[in-house]
Amino acid sequence: IIPVSGGKDSTYQVHVMKNIYGLRPLCICFEPTLPTEIGRNNLDNLNRMGVDLIHVKRNPLVYEKLILESFRRVGDMEWPNHAAIWSLPYRYAVAFDIPLIIWGEGRMEYAGTLFTSDQHMRSMDEEWATDYGVLNGLRPEDFISEETGLTAHDMIMYSFPPKERLAVVGGNRGCTGLFLGYFFNWDVRRQVAEVEKLGWQRTPGRVEGAFGDYENLDCLSMNLHDHLKYCKFGYARATDQATRDIRHGDVTREEGLRLAERYDGEYPKFAIAAFCDH
Repeated sequence: IIPVSGGKDSTYQVHVMKNIYGLRPLCICFEPTLPTEIGRNNLDNLNRMGVDLIHVKRNPLVYEKLILESFRRVGDMEWPNHAAIWSLPYRYAVAFDIPLIIWGEGRMEYAGTLFTSDQHMRSMDEEWATDYGVLNGLRPEDFISEETGLTAHDMIMYSFPPKERLAVVGGNRGCTGLFLGYFFNWDVRRQVAEVEKLGWQRTPGRVEGAFGDYENLDCLSMNLHDHLKYCKFGYARATDQATRDIRHGDVTREEGLRLAERYDGEYPKFAIAAFCDH
């Protein structure tokens, strides 16, 4: 199983596993909060690479309630999207008895390795998603109450399957989720050039809050998510891009500093307008 969005990373994951290693991946896409046209086109392109693709359309009444509730509680309206992105592939692994899930870059690509065990640099599980991922310590059960009107049934989409179910996948081999970025150098600019040969497209112009034109293409609300990161921590997407480009030798440190200072903290007016209208 390969979880996909149609972005550069998931397109590269499919390319590596299908075209280089000869596997036959089942791709799972959870519908983003505010889908974009270019995102849909890139997802269609990924499908045309020759893979089966399950596109999950979530219950909008539950999803939008979770968006507002997680926004109020931890200042992150993308909690339900990230929760489903992490958990759904494991539910499909149980349903179809598929023992291997292939993720892209690991946490160490942006956050380093200091607080991450070797196991969680290599593989992903429920503990990783909750403690190392982007769920801000919230569990699906935290939303279940009379006040929210959300039930355990509503939260199935956002919850991992029981560990005992995962342990018997693949004839008791168990289900493993691996980060490709643990085994291969995750060089984004080189990967973008590779997937462009396969029909993947950048956006015309740069993305709000960043200086690149190849990230956050499938969901407009991710630009607001990045701005909230800036409000909380003082840095966001432009710093992420600059540090990565400096590390790979694509820009000098001085140039990276200039780009980060110029674009980090930019108010994402188009994303905020679309989010508020919705």
